[in-house]
Amino acid sequence: NYRHAPEHKFPAQIHDCKQAVRWMRNHATQYSIDPERIAAFGYSAGGHLAALLGTTSAGDQLKGPVETTNNDPASARVQAVIAGGAVCDFSWIDPESRLLKYWIGATRESDPAAYLAASPTHYISGEAPPFYFYHGEKDAIVPLSSAKQMHRKLTDQGTPSVFISVAGKGHLATFGDIGQLEGCIDFLRKHMPARGTN
Repeated sequence: NYRHAPEHKFPAQIHDCKQAVRWMRNHATQYSIDPERIAAFGYSAGGHLAALLGTTSAGDQLKGPVETTNNDPASARVQAVIAGGAVCDFSWIDPESRLLKYWIGATRESDPAAYLAASPTHYISGEAPPFYFYHGEKDAIVPLSSAKQMHRKLTDQGTPSVFISVAGKGHLATFGDIGQLEGCIDFLRKHMPARGTN
């Protein structure tokens, strides 16, 4: 899990996610984890954090406290991302809206840099791993265009990216659609094959 607002404002949440990835790598032998095959999966707020894990790097000021092993900090990078119903940028938020002030700490009008810092799309580079997006066609909570725009930017950068629009479903119905997980699993099989397979 990760710390929640309003008690803990952004970027506490992504700090916790990055620490979890580093912890897995630091304990890979103990728990039989392949440190070169770690994927991030999340829906809604979790999808947003998964997307941030896939696009941010050590130089983006979002790494948080880092524990080291033998003075060598483990990487928080992931090798694939599945982001369902994810907010990928915040340009659609009205500048004067107080909707996310409990989490960001300000309105977009008063602190646009904070909203940019929370936007996975802002960090896209050629180093991003493969992405898989799925989003309800009738999502009234998170605009479908947010994830679709990120998908297009990843594709323009040459990063493998899949975008699935789930016909006739909203935010919660898409979350509850277990059938969508088959596409996610197929994506991981393709982009993160087991060792020794094609």
